[in-house]
Amino acid sequence: MTRVVIAPSYGSTASKEHWKTTLAEPIRFTERLRAAALTRPQREALLRHHPRGEARFWGARSAHDKRMAEVGSGDVVLFTGGNHVRAVGEIGHIFRNADFADVLWPPETPTGSWRTVYSLTGFERVHIPYPPLCRAMGYAESLTFPGQILATEEQGKRVLDLFGIEPASTQVVVEFDENLHRHTSPQSPAARLMPVERSGAHRVSYTQPAKLRVAELKERLLLAEYQEFLGLDLPKRYRCAAGVTDLHVDHAQGPEIVEAKSSAGHKWVRQALSQLLDYAPHSLHPVWLLTALFPERPLANEVTFLHRYGVDCVYRTVEGSFTRLPADETVRSLMRERWSAVIDGPIASAGR
Repeated sequence: MTRVVIAPSYGSTASKEHWKTTLAEPIRFTERLRAAALTRPQREALLRHHPRGEARFWGARSAHDKRMAEVGSGDVVLFTGGNHVRAVGEIGHIFRNADFADVLWPPETPTGSWRTVYSLTGFERVHIPYPPLCRAMGYAESLTFPGQILATEEQGKRVLDLFGIEPASTQVVVEFDENLHRHTSPQSPAARLMPVERSGAHRVSYTQPAKLRVAELKERLLLAEYQEFLGLDLPKRYRCAAGVTDLHVDHAQGPEIVEAKSSAGHKWVRQALSQLLDYAPHSLHPVWLLTALFPERPLANEVTFLHRYGVDCVYRTVEGSFTRLPADETVRSLMRERWSAVIDGPIASAGR
């Protein structure tokens, strides 16, 4: 189970300086003074996580020793400040070393040195207001997170699910073999899911590496509302060479792929369409429906644009309720063949 730490990091003048020093950009831990403060096992462990010799760092004081002993590699940190979650990080190596902490962050009086230090293998800047986080944690929405918190396993699960946070350590790696792709159909897809430790298999043409992912907040909240509307207790997603779908809904006739957007403007309609068409050929089974999900009704010409490709439009009418504008079934039937089509052989370049 991935643990979630909430770490105040941008409130006081000192914490803002620490952010600037060790979070804003990776720093070299192989630099002479920093390396000298590390034990040999600590240096070796850091290099395993960060072969280039640089990383972002954060930490905690001795008062948090007991709780931080429950935290390890692959766990997630939410960095807070200014009434927002400002970044999400994934822990690489975590260790206790007050001397190294003092090199990174000169000790303050009377609060003293930091003692627990952790590097970050993933770091994504976000802008999430506190109220959704408070609700996910089961706290009053007025809470401002003045101190570090280690979420319970249940709280952590709700936070990860709500904000669409996927640590790299929990992901599988997508392998994609171009030769296989040229001779496959949707029934035998080119995208395959494999454990991370097998990512170096020799038969792979290229690998989509696992990395920390954080979904766009508005899209995640819209998706959560839509899933509740559909009555989905265990929503599914599908990871393939084209990326990760927002929602995969099983129907008797076949799967439906849903792509959610935070706005119904033309830019977002185009994004939804392109992503849906990109995902469809990689589905394990021929796709039955492609659906673009929006927080409000798009303009008529945008709906027509989606329908031209056989894509349905679903939008929120009032909180907790959604309306579907289905594409013409004749158009959709014609497009289904193209959704799942796989190009056989290389694409010819245009002549001059």
